[in-house]
Amino acid sequence: MLERYQKYSEECDISNTTKEHDIQHLKRELADKKERISILESTQRKMLGEDLESCSIKELNQLESQADRGLKHIRARMTEMLVDQIDQLKWKERILTEENVLLREKCGDQYVDGSVFRTSPAELRSIQNIDVETQLVIRPPNVQQHPYVESSR
Repeated sequence: MLERYQKYSEECDISNTTKEHDIQHLKRELADKKERISILESTQRKMLGEDLESCSIKELNQLESQADRGLKHIRARMTEMLVDQIDQLKWKERILTEENVLLREKCGDQYVDGSVFRTSPAELRSIQNIDVETQLVIRPPNVQQHPYVESSR
């Protein structure tokens, strides 16, 4: 029984020592993380143009270089997206053009100099003058009894 007690107490001492080491390690890791967060927040403020008074010329040049690299990446990504969008629109244009051609063939439309005619040009030439009804009334200039002329009396 005494042996079991000694064995258990030794295991507890080892266990306690391990726990203390683990706690110390976690405290150091927590302090490191807090310091890293502080540095990142400071860098973020500087990248946003805040708290620059404490920066040296060298630090300002580094910030400028980082900003330039970031802008290059942004512009490259934007260009890539625009090129993809242009390609999609060109593909869509091709599809719509093909669809348009099929619909024109189906409707029997004919084209002359880019104009659409549903009848042939020969039929268009054979059409005679069309009478158009107008309401033009010709009277002497001194007549003011016309329904479209306001009287100035």
